[in-house]
Amino acid sequence: MEKQDYFWLAGCIAVGAAAAVFWVRKRVRLHHARTWPVAPGRVESTAIGLESTGPDTSVYVARVNYSYTVQGVAYAGVLKRQFMLKNPGNTWLGRYANGRALTIRYNSDKPKDSVLFEKEQPAGP
Repeated sequence: MEKQDYFWLAGCIAVGAAAAVFWVRKRVRLHHARTWPVAPGRVESTAIGLESTGPDTSVYVARVNYSYTVQGVAYAGVLKRQFMLKNPGNTWLGRYANGRALTIRYNSDKPKDSVLFEKEQPAGP
């Protein structure tokens, strides 16, 4: 192997390790979030748009913007999902009509940190 090949290999390993750490941290956060207290919330708006994920690739990103209140203080969050096609994204967004009641989990130590678990939501209208 040439010297530059080692640099490429080291770079790829570093990027892979960083991605793995990011993924593990996200999973640990979501695991802990299942024990966080809940607050009532509501859908403020929804949107879907095409976003680039690389030089020749893109995906549709659907967003549910929500609000919730903890001890009289208003907070906001967003739930995002990626779709290869627009129609499935629109179908998913159809479950989140503006004004719909939601159950939001929030970090009691940092209430602006929130999670919206889809399976915990009340039945839609």
